[in-house]
Amino acid sequence: MLFRSGVVSIALRRKYLIDFYMYLVASLPGYTISLYRREGPAILATSASDASTSGLERDHGFMQAIRENVLYGSFRQSGRKWEHDRLVEFRRVGSYPIYVAGTVDLNGLFEAWWRGLAVLAVVTLIPVAMVCFWIASQLVRLSTVEVKWAGRVR
Repeated sequence: MLFRSGVVSIALRRKYLIDFYMYLVASLPGYTISLYRREGPAILATSASDASTSGLERDHGFMQAIRENVLYGSFRQSGRKWEHDRLVEFRRVGSYPIYVAGTVDLNGLFEAWWRGLAVLAVVTLIPVAMVCFWIASQLVRLSTVEVKWAGRVR
């Protein structure tokens, strides 16, 4: 089918979008996903149960980037409004005047990183300690054998 002039419109129910984005962030505490129009108002904002909605329409830098039709970007939002600082990533959806913005609580991100690092340290520290103990015991055994051989050679 060929369209010479005209408008093709596709409508999605708001509940579909909210359910879809809630599915993405349901198990991720501190994450928020929002849709914004280029004019600035939020179309929808979804978040995990313990995260507050982002409210980026009040952020001057974000609104300026949207008005300038920037394709994508990121910035750090200070923790004046929330307990902690947030990392904000945004991207324009194709050539449409709609932006998807995702915010992450930086403290939650660092806590998860430290937990993963602690598990990695425990998992690697125990085998490394066992190998070091084995090497030390072998060196002690070798030194006693050397002393016995030194006594026999004379």
